[in-house]
Amino acid sequence: MEACTPDVVMKFNPSLYFDFLTPFYDSLFKLLLPRKKIRLTTLELLEKDSSENLVELGSGTGDLILEMAHKFPKASITAIDIDPKANEILKQKLRKKSISQVNVQQAWSFDLPFEGGSVDALFASLLFCNLPLDRKHSTLEEAKRVLNEQGMLLIAEWGPPQTIIAKTGFLVLQAIGRSNITDLRKGMLQIYLQEHGFSATASQYINTLFGTLYFYRAVKLKN
Repeated sequence: MEACTPDVVMKFNPSLYFDFLTPFYDSLFKLLLPRKKIRLTTLELLEKDSSENLVELGSGTGDLILEMAHKFPKASITAIDIDPKANEILKQKLRKKSISQVNVQQAWSFDLPFEGGSVDALFASLLFCNLPLDRKHSTLEEAKRVLNEQGMLLIAEWGPPQTIIAKTGFLVLQAIGRSNITDLRKGMLQIYLQEHGFSATASQYINTLFGTLYFYRAVKLKN
């Protein structure tokens, strides 16, 4: 299969819209979202599967990747992001902490550099809210391709708001240009997962100032 390229397939936009804000991603994430609770929930869910081969899609500047490397010292971990600046920041963090088990690669989530059935677990946090509808679907199809038969897909993503504060905050996200989240607000991600051959459950959720963050755990349906 011919590799997709950023210039041909889709324009790349940094998670915070402007390239110069990328170095401040971790600080803003800690300030605006319950980072500790999100981190602990993610690691707890990943731990249940005892995976030896972990991949994070949309790893950004790698705050969670560092936690994963500490939690799963024997696992082979790959960080995937299309943002070269975020990838370089993560590489600097890994060198500073002398972490060698993490491989950082620049790639789109819908064109992964893995052979079919070669990955034990995929994780994506707040990735789908940055993707247009067609790329949501192609990312899920690509996840299905690379996961092995016992593989697990864990997604932390916005879903139907559960509180007044979450509903108000979600409207703010939509107002500042997050046009790709309207379907997530309606709970469509779980339906998309089912359409692409996954058995999916929303195992937990966390209310935040900007919406309700759901943890979707999905496994491939047996043919």
